[in-house]
Amino acid sequence: MFGLLDAEPIPIPNGTPDRIEQLDYLRIAHHGDSVVATCQCRRHPSVALHRDDYDRRCKLAASFACPICTNELKQGSGVSASDRFQYWLAQHRYVIDPTEHLYASVLPKRLVDVADGTLMRPRRFIYAKFHAVDLTSKDKVLMKCGDANCLNPHHMHLAASPAKKVSSEMHTDILKWAKRNMTNKAIQELLEMRHGTSISVRTISKIRNESPRLEAIAI
Repeated sequence: MFGLLDAEPIPIPNGTPDRIEQLDYLRIAHHGDSVVATCQCRRHPSVALHRDDYDRRCKLAASFACPICTNELKQGSGVSASDRFQYWLAQHRYVIDPTEHLYASVLPKRLVDVADGTLMRPRRFIYAKFHAVDLTSKDKVLMKCGDANCLNPHHMHLAASPAKKVSSEMHTDILKWAKRNMTNKAIQELLEMRHGTSISVRTISKIRNESPRLEAIAI
C-alpha cells in the first residue's frame, strides 16, 4: 500500500481519530503516533502504521491505493477498455456522488463482460456491474435524471421484464443446442424466437453446465 518492505505491523487503534485526510484513493485517519489507511474501494482491509513508517511512504503506482487498486492501476493501457472501465467502477463505487451527473470523455460503443464475453452497451454494462445484476435482452436501463449523456449508476433504473420460469421444454432445448456447440448468446436468441421468452446468458450457462457431458463444450 505504501511501498514499504520493513514496516512494523501494528493493531488498528481504537477511538476517534485526531484528524482525517485524503491521500489519493486512501482515507488516512491520524491517531497520535499511528495512522490507519482505508482504501475508498473497500475491497481491502484497513492498514495501521507507525507514523515513522507512514512518513517513509512511496508510490507503487500512479496513486496511493490498496494492493487491489494498485495492481489495477499498474496495468494501465495493458488491459482492455472494458477492464479499465470495470476497474474504475470498483475503485470508485462508494465515492460516486448520487446527486451529480457522471460523464466519460472517451467511451467505446460496446463493452465486454469478462464473465461470459457478452457485448453490452455502456449504460447496460455500468448498471449490471455496479448493481451486480444479470440483465436479459428485454431489460431496459433508463435514466431517471433525464440526461442522455449521464453515466451515473445512481441515476439509472431498470424497466425489467417479468421474471420467466425456465420450462422443461426450454431446459431440453438449451441442453440440445449446447451439444451442438452453440454459444450462450445464440441459445438465448433461439429461446426467444421459439418460446417467446428471454432468459439471461448466465442462466443458460448454469443449465448447460449441469450435465457432466457438457463440461468440455467451449462456451
